[in-house]
Amino acid sequence: MRFIRFGFIVFLLSAYASAADKIYSWVDAKGVTHFSYKMPSANDISEVTTIAVKKNSAYKTLAQVNIEQRNTQRSMSAELDRINEDNCVTASKNVKILNAFSTITQQGKDGQVITLSKLQRDAQLELANKQVDFFCRKL
Repeated sequence: MRFIRFGFIVFLLSAYASAADKIYSWVDAKGVTHFSYKMPSANDISEVTTIAVKKNSAYKTLAQVNIEQRNTQRSMSAELDRINEDNCVTASKNVKILNAFSTITQQGKDGQVITLSKLQRDAQLELANKQVDFFCRKL
């Protein structure tokens, strides 16, 4: 029971930390210990203990969290725009190369170089054109 009470007190202290610089502690006439960020006004209290509260920067306001989320979204959006632009440039270069040369060689994952047939070259050109349509479109 004392552990639960202590946990609750710690919770209260952390919850009020953003609202107050001091927490007041006192024991009333019935022997009940109280904690508050407001100074007690009761006459039957003989001693009030003041607990200094350190402001903890780990706690953030909702506004701070919202700002951080917007900044993260902007950063992610900028990174996705950069990746999309890179893909557009690569696809455009592929189209130019496939149109410029009748004989195209390609190196496979195993390191072997093969010469594309006209059918394979046309399929690659069709794929590259679709990539240009997708990555180079303006939204």
